[in-house]
Amino acid sequence: MKRQVIANSPFQADDRLVLVPVYLEAHWAGVVFDYRHGKEVMFDPMQKLANYKDICKILDKYFGEYVEDLEPIRQRAPCQEDTNSCGPLTLFFFECMVR
Repeated sequence: MKRQVIANSPFQADDRLVLVPVYLEAHWAGVVFDYRHGKEVMFDPMQKLANYKDICKILDKYFGEYVEDLEPIRQRAPCQEDTNSCGPLTLFFFECMVR
């Protein structure tokens, strides 16, 4: 699967932002690769350190060479207060990042 991702690479010099939804065992999170500003912005609606560690492992596995020069940043708000709003909050995070 890694080769399929790389073969259809959205990581071109003219791409400013790449949005990556991340599924973590019944939980959605998101990452935005911001090449213009050299940042990798991660968002976990539950704000759990274990989830951020899992996100980093996934990014290293599938996108390692494309994100090694980006500064990792954890987006800290908004925070999920229930058990089922992780998907909508992740989409809201993406919307805020592209505006």
